[in-house]
Amino acid sequence: MKNAKKIFGILIAIIALALVMSISIFAQEYEVADSSALTNAYNNAQDGDTIKLTADITVGTVFYLEKPVTLDLNGKTFTATTACGWGAIRMKNGSSLINGTVVHQGLTCAIKVWNADKIENVTIECTYDGGDKTVGGIVVQNDANAHINTIKNVEIKGVGLTNGIETYCCGNATNNVVDLIENVKIDANEVGMWIYAPVGVVKNSTIHGDISGIDTKQHPKETPSDTSAWKTTFTLEGCTVNGGTQAILVDNANYEGNISISTDPATTLTSTGNKITLNVTNADNFTAKIAGFVQNADGTLTECTTHIAGTETYRIEPKSTTEHGSLIYICSNCGGAAQTLEIKLYEANSRDTILSKIASAGVGDVIRLTSGFTFNTAFTIDKAVILDLNGFTITYNGTRDAVSMKNGCSIINGTIIFQGRIAAIKAWNVDRIENITIDCTYDASAGYRTIGGIVVQESSTACINTIKDVTIKGVGLTNGIQTYRCGSATEPVIGVMENVTIDSREYGMNISAPVGTLKNCTINGDISGIHAWSNNRAWTTTLTFENCQIEGGSQAMSIDGNEGGLVNISADKNTTLTTEGENVIVVKDVNPDNMVLNIPSLKKNEGVWTVCAHTNLSVAGSCTEDAVCADCQSVLGKVHNYQETGRVASSCTVAGYVTYSCSCGATDKNSLPYGDHSYDEGVVTAPTCTKDGYTTYTCTTPRCDSNHDDGNKNAPVSYVGNPVDALGHSTVEDAAAVAPTCTETGLTSAEHCTRDGCTYATTQETVDELGHDIMIDAAVPSTCTQTGLAEGKHCSRCDAETVLQATVPALGHDMKTKAAVAPTCINTGLTEGKYCSRCDDMTVTQTTVPVLGHDIITTGEAVAPTCTETGLTKGTKCSRCAKATVEQKVVPALGHTWLEATLEAPKTCSVCAATEGEKLTPPDEGMSGGAIAGIVAGAVAVLGGGGFALYWFVFRKRFI
Repeated sequence: MKNAKKIFGILIAIIALALVMSISIFAQEYEVADSSALTNAYNNAQDGDTIKLTADITVGTVFYLEKPVTLDLNGKTFTATTACGWGAIRMKNGSSLINGTVVHQGLTCAIKVWNADKIENVTIECTYDGGDKTVGGIVVQNDANAHINTIKNVEIKGVGLTNGIETYCCGNATNNVVDLIENVKIDANEVGMWIYAPVGVVKNSTIHGDISGIDTKQHPKETPSDTSAWKTTFTLEGCTVNGGTQAILVDNANYEGNISISTDPATTLTSTGNKITLNVTNADNFTAKIAGFVQNADGTLTECTTHIAGTETYRIEPKSTTEHGSLIYICSNCGGAAQTLEIKLYEANSRDTILSKIASAGVGDVIRLTSGFTFNTAFTIDKAVILDLNGFTITYNGTRDAVSMKNGCSIINGTIIFQGRIAAIKAWNVDRIENITIDCTYDASAGYRTIGGIVVQESSTACINTIKDVTIKGVGLTNGIQTYRCGSATEPVIGVMENVTIDSREYGMNISAPVGTLKNCTINGDISGIHAWSNNRAWTTTLTFENCQIEGGSQAMSIDGNEGGLVNISADKNTTLTTEGENVIVVKDVNPDNMVLNIPSLKKNEGVWTVCAHTNLSVAGSCTEDAVCADCQSVLGKVHNYQETGRVASSCTVAGYVTYSCSCGATDKNSLPYGDHSYDEGVVTAPTCTKDGYTTYTCTTPRCDSNHDDGNKNAPVSYVGNPVDALGHSTVEDAAAVAPTCTETGLTSAEHCTRDGCTYATTQETVDELGHDIMIDAAVPSTCTQTGLAEGKHCSRCDAETVLQATVPALGHDMKTKAAVAPTCINTGLTEGKYCSRCDDMTVTQTTVPVLGHDIITTGEAVAPTCTETGLTKGTKCSRCAKATVEQKVVPALGHTWLEATLEAPKTCSVCAATEGEKLTPPDEGMSGGAIAGIVAGAVAVLGGGGFALYWFVFRKRFI
């Protein structure tokens, strides 16, 4: 199965490489250095091509960027000197402008946009000084379908700037005319942004106008023909809006259009006048959710004075342990800041310091690692804090779980190496797990694997809001993500999973509870990518996939319902399911009424789903109608009858292409690879003393500029071959060198090169004296009997600065005594010894003294026991030690040795003659003596002594 997976991976890589190569072949880049070259490049450019400036360019007319190509300013300046009303650049049909500066000296806007992809990393400077001012840095223009996706990292400024960004006569647009404005800085003489059309989100931007930061209203100069359809919308996030008269002006007087604006708590409104000025005559058509303001029934806005903190929050991260952040609880009345908690940053470098910081931390605080560490005892995050691994790795080598998470906490930014048996992360109630790699390395040869990388645990209210940018893998991984005993949950136990990669030995995800949306995830399991199951308790299992890849060994997805709970799984058209088995989805024990599967491109065949080949079409498709598969209902797109209509051959400078067209007007294009260079015979450059020789070969194709980096893009391409090493100098000595000494200067040699044309020559120069090189003569320590030497020094080059070593006297012996050891009854002793602490001389060795042996004396004599009295054993001890002591012990009484009673005497002890009971009485006349004697004789004859015993216990006891 692993080989098959590798083959599949190689196939995907080849397809991806082919796509990248095709993109690089299709897209062409033109480099231009002047306005004429710019025009030519634009005329030749095809869809997706890029035109890159290599120098600053000045144009005197409008530049029409009206097809889907990118103008890359490449850090250069594009200057427009025209004073006409068309602006500097007109953008249409998905074009883009990036990476540089636009200086506009004209009367109207710098950039007019009808339909564009993006304006990004651009500075727009308006310098018009003809009396009026420039109307608009960027103007989205004159069309209900006008649109630009992104304006990002843009600065708009200038003494001639009236409006920074303006949406002009787009009021009847039904969709956003700008989707995203991000990191934009505007400094305008009148209005920062003049908005009277739908705009999406404005993020992290600074907007200033000398009159208003933002004007939001209908067209101020003329009444449009369809005023009822006009609407103005925008949302501010993390912005600063500043104006002179007011920060925001809202005006719908005399118009029927709708205005809807909102801001978040991180947006600030400042002005020397009002924060907000309203000129609203139709309150029903004005909706505002401006942080800090409450909208009244008549449409007016009142600053909130009584904040009520809701559950929604806005967060500003702490910068360091001393620069704290904020957690803002949003007011449920006005959306502003109702309560602000300080967010602190703590630093930790071990399990114990993490626990210590958790104990000190408050809600929202961050605990950030300063190093990785290894631990073998699990720890619990039980507060709504954030554990930031800060790019480090923590390694768990215990036996069970590593980290337990509760009460709204989060873990971000690092790696967990998990060698335990249960779960790397156990989650009860978690805000987010983000930018984390979990590597499960538990040795499966022990008979177990890790149960889960992330396990949502044993509660119907358990929840992880977000799992994002997470990789879960490892040779010991059974389930990447598992919901364990959460089946009775009614809300998603995982809200959103985004950019998650799982590679598991059994199931990528083992799910038995509601889960929200999975976006851009790759989930692999050697058995199943997804195992979704319910049971007869009516548990609900839900999953939604968007742009995901689900891979499995036996099947991509297995569903096991036990005919009870509800299973509801859906996927979009960009989600793929692949497997090494025959069936993509396998279903077992699911009541059809309790299961909903909405997964494109799969064909049902009884209890399994397979990939549909789209061989049966319910709609055949045409140039105007999409084809539809009858088996899986997938929409397959339009069907064109393309014919080749043209071919442009490739050269070393231009990639050729083939064009196709359909009778309906649809077109397509396939690029051809570049051609080879055509080189001349080459120009030889001979080597010199210091430079290598070489031959320069040059392409003879006109305007070949590939691989050329000297700035002259009209020069032909060349390359260097046949290198020859530099010759080196051929020198003669003009004056000999004089070596310097410790105290006197020297001279360098003088020489010159004899080769024609070489100017290499040297003159004698003074060399500084060397100075003394002082060497240390190490000291020699003295001993008990030998003298030593003190430290000395000398110069290694001359006799100066010498310090002779002085003699150090001998030390003499340092005698020590080893004490005698007395012998004992069982241990030998030692005589006294002597030794020197510094040498082996003068040693007197200790000799052994024999053991003494025990001196035994009697402590008690033995006493013999009798039939009725106890006795004693003999007791002894050593007179010097306790080792040989024998304690006296009691001997039990002997007890009587009884003889049975007879007719003549009672029961009698054979040792002490004591008696017990009475003598026996004579028998009655029951049997004759002869009969008894016969029985006894028979018993003795048959059973021996045993027969006599039988007689005694049966007959005699009965008859006596």
